[in-house]
Amino acid sequence: MLYILDVYNVMINMEEAIIMADIISTGMTRDGVILEQDSMTVLNGGTVNNTDVKGTGKLYVSSGGTANSTTVNEYGRMYVSSGGMANNTTVNSGGNFYVSNGGTARGRLQFEGGAIVSMFAGAVLDFDLTRVEAGGKALVNDLSIIQGAPVYTLTVDGDLKPRSYVYALAEGASEFNRTISVVNALGDELGTLTVGETVRIGGDDYTLNLNEGALSVTIVPDVTPPVITLSADTETVVLQTTLTATVDDGSKIHYRIGEFGAWKEYKEPIIASLNETYYFMAADEAGNIGTNEITFANIDTSGVLLSTLWTQKGICPMGGNTTILYNEYTPLDPSVTPDAHCLTGCVNTASGQLIYYFIEKGWLDLPLTLKKSDEYTSKHKATEEDGRSSHPFSMK
Repeated sequence: MLYILDVYNVMINMEEAIIMADIISTGMTRDGVILEQDSMTVLNGGTVNNTDVKGTGKLYVSSGGTANSTTVNEYGRMYVSSGGMANNTTVNSGGNFYVSNGGTARGRLQFEGGAIVSMFAGAVLDFDLTRVEAGGKALVNDLSIIQGAPVYTLTVDGDLKPRSYVYALAEGASEFNRTISVVNALGDELGTLTVGETVRIGGDDYTLNLNEGALSVTIVPDVTPPVITLSADTETVVLQTTLTATVDDGSKIHYRIGEFGAWKEYKEPIIASLNETYYFMAADEAGNIGTNEITFANIDTSGVLLSTLWTQKGICPMGGNTTILYNEYTPLDPSVTPDAHCLTGCVNTASGQLIYYFIEKGWLDLPLTLKKSDEYTSKHKATEEDGRSSHPFSMK
């Protein structure tokens, strides 16, 4: 046996020394120990399973120690302090179970009449749903036996994330008027439950119920996929059209062009210039996926396939004349700034018009007469003779 001295806060700061204590720490596991007169301390990664505490036996769990499936019998005492974890604990008549600030009691807690159970401020009572089935017995068979005001949590994370149905949390809960924090396995708070209210958490609807002393939670998963609405002109023959997508629940939208296109996040309306199918997808918090698609067959692709860097600036009728202003389309002085905006391309439309485009690189000699070609790209440097105020160009 090893002799150590440790202090646990039990009720109004009462101190108790641990003597004749067996210490279970890092990497150590003990199974089926009977503590009848001796004491045992579990900490720093140590684990004990199926411990039977009785007589004057004492079990201390703290600082990263874990006690699984412990039974505390008459006169036996179990103390769980900061950083300690007690999973699935049974306290029979005359047994003593104390959880102080920072300690956690999790899973099934079964108390006989006459058990002494105290959970002090800052202690955590965790209803862990990741290892139980819906519709089973209550995790705590008699909540009224617990003295004190612990923090209540509901763990819903892990491989066995609970879905629909009703989960029984506690019997003997007629006086329960606290809130329960829904947390994941890391302890991150996902939401808060109050009796009688329904809250959406992670895409599921949680309702905390209290009926004739029985405390339960109903979890109804969201199985409705997001609805994506698309808006675009698919009838009029155009060079390009604006495609807008919206979703009814605020989920992020992704799209791709064609069956084998790469998925991209939709952030703003799309300028559709291809006779292709545009596919859209959105996933909500619950993992439901909504899809929609739109197919264009009205895009005039007889002209040049425009770069997405080009910006449409205007339309000139066939045989017409249009003046280009430097302060509108080439706002930088081309004789001073080498990257002045210039005309770089044009496309003939089905109705016999010219749509002209500008890009931030290139040079242009003006005045300019464009022929009936599908594209014109300037490679000429502007000169002083071109002037700096305005120049006409025409389509013949």
